[in-house]
Formats: sequence, C-alpha cells, structure tokens
Amino acid sequence: MSNYKVGYGNPPVASRFRAGVSGNAKGRPKREESSVAEHIKRLLDTPIEYREGGRIKVATHREIALRKVVDNAVSGDLGAAALVLRIVGRAERHSGSSVDHILVKNFYAQEYLAEFVDWSGVAFFSREKLLVDNQPPSLPTRCEAVFAVIDTASKTGTDNDATAVTFFAVDHIGRTPLLILDWDITQIEGALLETWLPQVFARLEELARACRARRGSIGAFIEDKNSGTILLQQALRRQMPARAIDSKLTAMGKDERAISVSGYVHRESVKYTDRAFEKTVIYKRRSRKHLLDQVESFRVGDRESGGEDDLLDTFCYGIALALGNSEGF
Repeated sequence: MSNYKVGYGNPPVASRFRAGVSGNAKGRPKREESSVAEHIKRLLDTPIEYREGGRIKVATHREIALRKVVDNAVSGDLGAAALVLRIVGRAERHSGSSVDHILVKNFYAQEYLAEFVDWSGVAFFSREKLLVDNQPPSLPTRCEAVFAVIDTASKTGTDNDATAVTFFAVDHIGRTPLLILDWDITQIEGALLETWLPQVFARLEELARACRARRGSIGAFIEDKNSGTILLQQALRRQMPARAIDSKLTAMGKDERAISVSGYVHRESVKYTDRAFEKTVIYKRRSRKHLLDQVESFRVGDRESGGEDDLLDTFCYGIALALGNSEGF
C-alpha cells in the first residue's frame, strides 16, 4: 500500500466505508406526511386551462370548482345551494381567516370528501338575520305597500287543517325591503272561510293606514290549492283584491322554495316587526309563537318531523313575491 496514491477515485484508506457497514447508519429519512387538507390545497392551487366564450382562460381548480357549485345552485340544485350557504356562513364566522383556510379546512376537508353528504338538519332561517341588533323593529312609519299571503289546507281531518295568513310591508326605498307585520293561524271549517276572508282584508286596511303605505293595500295572494280555490272564488265574487300565487312558485317543493328565498333572509332583506315577533296565538290547544317556531325550526330534507308548515309557506311565498321573480329567485 506504500505506492497507493490518494486522488480522484482513490479515497484515503482511513475514510473508506468498511465492508458490511452501511454508509448511512440512520437510513433514509422518512417522507413527511402531508395532511389531507394540504394535499387538497395543492391540487386546488394547480392552474388549468378552460374555454369560455370561445377564448382559452387560465384559473385554478379551486376557482373553477367554486364557480361550478355556484352555477349549479343558481340553476336550482338543492345540494349545491345548501353547500353555498354553508360556505358563506363559515366565511362570516371566520372573518379573520384566509380564503384558503375557509375553503380547504372548513369546506373540502369536512364536506366535499365525505362519502355521503347529508343536508338534513341545515337551518336556513336564523333569528339573528331576521332581527336588527337582536331586536325586532317597530312597524314602519312609511312603506310602499302592504299585502297578505294566505295558505289554507282545510280538510275534514285535524292533522293538517290550518288556515294561515301573514301580512307584509314592502319598501324597496327603505332600509329593509320587506317587513313581516302580523300573522295568524287558525283551524276553521271550509264553510266558515267566507266569514274569515273579510277579516283579512280589514286587517290589511288597518296596517296600510298604520304604516302609511303609499300604494295602500295591494291585496292578498292565495295558494290555489285545497280551500284556497274557494277563497279565490269568494274574493272574486266580492270584488276583493285577491289573486292566485304563480303556479311556478307553488309547484316547487318545500325545500326548493325555502332554499330559493333563503338568500334574502341571509342578506337581511327580511325582518320581523315587534308585533309579529311578540305575537302568541292558541292553535290546536297550544299557545305559542307559531310563526317563529315554523320558520326557525325548518330543516332542509326533514321528512320525519310531521310539523306544521302553513305559516312557513306564507313566509316563503311572501319573500318570493316581494323580492324575487315568479320562480322565487
């Protein structure tokens, strides 16, 4: 070994790897595992080309996915609409968080990756959104017009024979476009509806004067089903200002109708007045705030509750008629 020259390809004998001994005793370091959320975030941040209006554009997977969800929601997809509402709700609750944190951690990681997404139990009408600083406002001193919405399902049985009415004030100039002024719900036989209907129009005139409605009372909108058809005929015969609710709106399912108007509630375009908020009525031997109970307890996809929903229907119809189009959007 005296002639051994150290150089390129000839390391010093003392520093050579010994036979049978690994040069990396600790082994290859383990690859650090990334969380599911981090993995999804990387995928969402990946840009992709897409065609729009004949032009090729570039956007991230996240932007395209969100656009698709919103487009589906606008097109009437109930699941997409519920998903959008939940994203918005989480965004408001995490106002100090980044968009990525909200979308990845609170949306994709918890919802989008679920094997089955269950929308039952989602509350759409929050009391907080229907009040002003947690208090109901007073009756307006000025408004554009007042109107009523009637839903009646009078039958021979007692399971669902309610006749419900909700009174609204609409004012697109004021701070709140739609105010709920008053409501009522009762059990009444079909033969007695003829004496009940004039009371609704009398109440409308009272509210029009109290709210100094510029156009006065514009009448009642009635669901043209069950005993509602009788009410419409009676109103026509007496020349009362009543009209049928557009069939496009009444043909919607309850969930779809509620989802379609929930955006107006979320944007705080609808409020209870103190009179509607505080009112208690005895109905089916129960003294309760039935309007609040029905509206605030509504859950999408809840087919097992079997609860009353006639006032809920008037609530949704009223919002759609005052703030939406004939389809309720």
